[in-house]
Amino acid sequence: MEGELQKKKREMALVIEQSNLAYEGRDALQAKVAELQQKDLREHKIFEGKMAGMDRRLMKQPDKHVPDVNANRGKMTIEEEEDLAHRVNKAAWLLSKEKANIQARVCVHSANIDYCSRFILFLFSAFQREGPDVQGSLRAD
Repeated sequence: MEGELQKKKREMALVIEQSNLAYEGRDALQAKVAELQQKDLREHKIFEGKMAGMDRRLMKQPDKHVPDVNANRGKMTIEEEEDLAHRVNKAAWLLSKEKANIQARVCVHSANIDYCSRFILFLFSAFQREGPDVQGSLRAD
């Protein structure tokens, strides 16, 4: 019986050792995750600051390259109008795609599963509704 007791003590010591190693590994990984989150937060603040500075500079500068909207009114051919409509639709699709990418990045960092699932369903329905026409025009260019 004494031998069995010593054997059980060694087994328990081994289990405790493995448990302590697992806890240390977990703590190290949690510290790394916290460090990465802090780094992401710092980079995001830097990005936001740069964007705010660019916005301020753009608001101060008058836009010299704005064409007269009415200059070509009534002078375009049907082909030119169709081409213009195609380019406007393409630009709108690309802008909405960029907006979706930004919202997806927010969703990835969010713990709100309900928001993320609704967002994914919205994207899927928008893609099903408008995707085929726009996809074909994007691939053609």
